[in-house]
Amino acid sequence: MSPAQINETVELISHLSALSQGPALAGVFFVLVGPWVLVLLLSFWEQKRLEAAIHMYEENVRLVKSYEKLATEQKDTLVMIVQTNQRLIDAIEKNQFCPMIRLEKKAKGVQG
Repeated sequence: MSPAQINETVELISHLSALSQGPALAGVFFVLVGPWVLVLLLSFWEQKRLEAAIHMYEENVRLVKSYEKLATEQKDTLVMIVQTNQRLIDAIEKNQFCPMIRLEKKAKGVQG
């Protein structure tokens, strides 16, 4: 190296050493540590998102179980309604409550 190049290199190093005390050191810090901080933040946000999804699925399971219970109770109610309607149909067909149009029975006398 020539003496001029050595002189320029020394000046460049002195300028860099003056800059390294402030923004250059911060730049190196952000380049080396910044990605790790970003990864930690992203993993924290992803953890919160995953917990929210798990909570949503647990609530959906609870909803399905309560809906199943409601459907079972509704089935029992519908069976009772069908039975009541069948008894009404039978009573209407036999005309047990109308003395004018009562079906003839083998036994005579008051019926019903």
